[in-house]
Amino acid sequence: MGLAGTLALLAATVAVLFAVALAVDGERHAPAVAGMDEARDPAPAAAALDSDELLKLSLKRAPVVARRVAEIRGVEFDRVLEPQVTDVEALRELAGKEISKPKVAEALAAGDAELKLLGLLEPDASLADVTTEVTADAAAFYDPEKQELFLLGNAVPAGPALTEFVLAHELGHALEDQAFGLPMSSASNDDRALAESALVEGSATALMTEYAAEHLSAADLLSEASTIGGDTGDLPPFALAQVTFSYFSGQRFVDELRQTAGGSWDLVDFAYDARLPASTEQILHPEKYLDDEKPLPVAGPPEAGSGWEETDAGAVGEFVTREILRQDADDVGADSAAAGWGGDHYRLFRRTNASAGCADDCREDHALAIAWRGDDAAEAIELRTALEDFVERSLGGDAVASSGGFELDGGWAAVAGEGDVATLALAPDEALAARLARPLTEVAE
Repeated sequence: MGLAGTLALLAATVAVLFAVALAVDGERHAPAVAGMDEARDPAPAAAALDSDELLKLSLKRAPVVARRVAEIRGVEFDRVLEPQVTDVEALRELAGKEISKPKVAEALAAGDAELKLLGLLEPDASLADVTTEVTADAAAFYDPEKQELFLLGNAVPAGPALTEFVLAHELGHALEDQAFGLPMSSASNDDRALAESALVEGSATALMTEYAAEHLSAADLLSEASTIGGDTGDLPPFALAQVTFSYFSGQRFVDELRQTAGGSWDLVDFAYDARLPASTEQILHPEKYLDDEKPLPVAGPPEAGSGWEETDAGAVGEFVTREILRQDADDVGADSAAAGWGGDHYRLFRRTNASAGCADDCREDHALAIAWRGDDAAEAIELRTALEDFVERSLGGDAVASSGGFELDGGWAAVAGEGDVATLALAPDEALAARLARPLTEVAE
C-alpha cells in the first residue's frame, strides 16, 4: 500500500545487500558454474572492504562486464557508464532528501496508518525508518535521473568476482534504461508500481545470475561475500517480503517470459516497450500477463461521512492481500485465498481535525476500507473466510454475533460482501466499520 509505492521507487535503483548474499548462498541460490568440480583449486581469501581498491577494480572490469552484459541481454549500450564509489552514509542522505519531500512524506504517513491498521507494521515503527533500513542494506545503485552508477565502498568487499557480480546487475539497469527507459510510475496504484519494480529488478537479477553462471566461480563469489553481513533482522517481515518479491518473484516472472520465448529476451523487451505488467497478480502468475488478464473493475468503498476526509486510495493487489492473510497463518492457505484475487479498491480516511501522523495502532483517528473482487463467487467466499480468520487471529478481533462485526482493542472490524465481492473495514466504531464494509454499486475507475 503506502509502502509499496515508496519501496518500489527505491527497489528500482538499489541492489540490496541481502539479495546479493542470497544469490550466492551455497544451498539454494548459488549460480551454477559450468565445469566446476571437486578438483578445483581452493577459493582465495575473503576480500576486504577497501573503497580505493573497489574503485580500481570496478573501473578496470566495467568495460568487460558491459560487453558481456550486452551479449547476454542482446541489446547494445549507447554508452558504458563509468562506475563511481560512494558509501552508505551518502545513500542515506539521498534517501533522506527523498522522503522529506512533501508528497513523499504524505504518502509515508498514509502508508504508516494503512499498514498499522492491518498489523503489518508495529505501532512504534515508521515507513521512514524502514526506508532508511533498506538503504542501509544497499550494495550498489543506479540513478536513472542522472544516469550514474555507484558501488558502496563500505558495503561491497573489493573482490573481482563480487565486483563483477554487482556490476552486472547495475549495468543491466543502465542498459535497459538506455534501450527502453525504466518505468518510474507516478500512479497512485501502488500495486502497479510494485509490479513495474518487479520487472526492473527481476530482469537485472536474471541477467546477473546468468552472468555468474557463464563467467564467475561460485566458490570465488562465496569466499568474497563471506564478509557481507546480510542481516535483515531490523526489517519488518512485510518490508522484507516486499523487497524479496521485487527481486526473486520478479526474476521468476522474467524467467517465465524467456522460457515462453524460447530462451530469448523478446518478451521482456515487449514488456518494457509495449505492455508493462499491470498488477502483482501478473508477476506471481506470469501466464496471466501472457494472456493479458487485467485487474477487474471494482466498486469502491463508500464515503466515511461528515468529519472524515479521504487521505489515500488505490489498489493493494494480490501480493499485499497475500501478506495480509499470511500473518500468523499457514502460507499455503493464505496463498490459496489470495490467488483468487481479481481486483480491489481501497480508501483510507482520517478525522478532519486529526494530525497527519497517528499514535500507536492508528485506530482512533483513521478508518480503512478495502473491497475485493474474486475471480468468481467461490473465490470471494474463500477470501471472506480467510479475512474473518485474519481479523480474529492477527488483530485480536472478538466476533459480535448480533452485528456480525469484530470488536478490537480500540476499534472495530467488519467483513462482508456477496457474490464475487469481499470487503474488509477497520474503523474506530462499530457503525462506521459496518457502513464502510458495504461497497458501492458504482464501479471505480
